[in-house]
Amino acid sequence: MNNCALYLHQSEMIDYKEEPMEHEQVEKEVAQKSMLIYIPISLGAALLFLLASTLTGNYPLVARIGGTVWVATLSLIVSMPIVISRVKKRQRM
Repeated sequence: MNNCALYLHQSEMIDYKEEPMEHEQVEKEVAQKSMLIYIPISLGAALLFLLASTLTGNYPLVARIGGTVWVATLSLIVSMPIVISRVKKRQRM
C-alpha cells in the first residue's frame, strides 16, 4: 500500500510542476505591472520635492539632491506593498 503511486495509470498521475509554474508566472506579471505603477509614483514624489525645494528655499544643491533621493526611497518603500496588494486583488477578479 505504501507504493500506491506505482499502480496509477499515467493519465491519472498528477504533474505538480504545472501549478508552481503558473503561480510563478502570475507573480511575475503582478510584479511587472506593479513596478510600472510604484516607480512613477516614487519618481514623481521625488521630482515634486526637488521642484519645491528649488523654488521655495535657498538650500544648497547637496541638500536638495540628498532630500530628493531620500523622498524617492521612502516613497518607494511605502508605495510598493500598497500597489502590489492592489494589483494582486485586481488580478484575481
